[in-house]
Amino acid sequence: MELKQLPHFFNNKVYTVPDYQRGYSWAPKHVNDLLTDISNAILLDKPHYLGTISLHSQKVKVKVGVNNFINYHVVDGQQRFTTLILILSYILRQLSNREETKEDAEEKVKYYLRNRDSYIFRYEIDKVSDDYFRSVILELERKTTQDENLYTRNLLTAKNTVRDFFKNTNTTENLLVYLNAIEEKLVFNEFLLSDGTEIGVVFETMNNRGIDLTNLEIVKNRLLYLISKVPNTDDTESELLELSALINKKWSHILKNLTLPNKVLDENTFLSNHWIIYKGWTKDNTTKKDILEKHFTITEMIKHPDKMAKEIRKYIHSLAETSLAWRHLNYPERKWSFFAN
Repeated sequence: MELKQLPHFFNNKVYTVPDYQRGYSWAPKHVNDLLTDISNAILLDKPHYLGTISLHSQKVKVKVGVNNFINYHVVDGQQRFTTLILILSYILRQLSNREETKEDAEEKVKYYLRNRDSYIFRYEIDKVSDDYFRSVILELERKTTQDENLYTRNLLTAKNTVRDFFKNTNTTENLLVYLNAIEEKLVFNEFLLSDGTEIGVVFETMNNRGIDLTNLEIVKNRLLYLISKVPNTDDTESELLELSALINKKWSHILKNLTLPNKVLDENTFLSNHWIIYKGWTKDNTTKKDILEKHFTITEMIKHPDKMAKEIRKYIHSLAETSLAWRHLNYPERKWSFFAN
């Protein structure tokens, strides 16, 4: 299989993080590890392999100027992809502010970050992360919301990690060396998933190899995966789209409620406590196993799609409502504010 350099992935292509994906989850250690990989590739003057990027081509193309760009969902490799864009964004922003490199850097911005009014990389449903990524991380538009969540915090931390890495080596010459290395020395395998591939299963399997998914993230993925298994007819299409949108909307509310000013509430603890409220306590209460293996299963969805769709809707509403109460219990905005009047 031919190895691809990074520019290959940006030739008339745009990328979306799909709704079943987790948000940005890398810690400073992971960002620094990637920066070290780039540094080593420079020192050794050899290509550095960064693994496989798994993509799923979408049917609808994106109009960028007079050209049609292919839209890909990033199924595996999102964390690496996003971090490389963060690094490129920092380098190109610095070079754009220097007269001798301004013109070339602005052309690179069009290639990697934003072409006309179209962003090359974005989040499909998570509007909070998408807006934050454009305004605070890429600094390519004004911030329109004060909303933040765990993923936006991770993005900001990663951006600051990149800035700190270059703090003492911010010369034009060094920035150009790193830009060249990112474009020419980093190599990847490209894996294109067919329309018939079980995308949800591939996502869950691949992502369990790296940073552990939280149980909350796994449950969201399962619910969206179950919806995708309902036969798509004229009668069901709009309902399924509406239910999928509801899950993403409610999940955004849940993440916001679990994100406090000084910390993020543990997602697994919240999920377990909610499941006890939702289904009742048992002495061998195993939340993840109950949800994935007993309750929201593909077998039940195939046998009773209407019943399961109603149950998913009920569960999502309950989870979102409980997340607000959970926030107030852990962080009352004023004394006794969690008591009802």
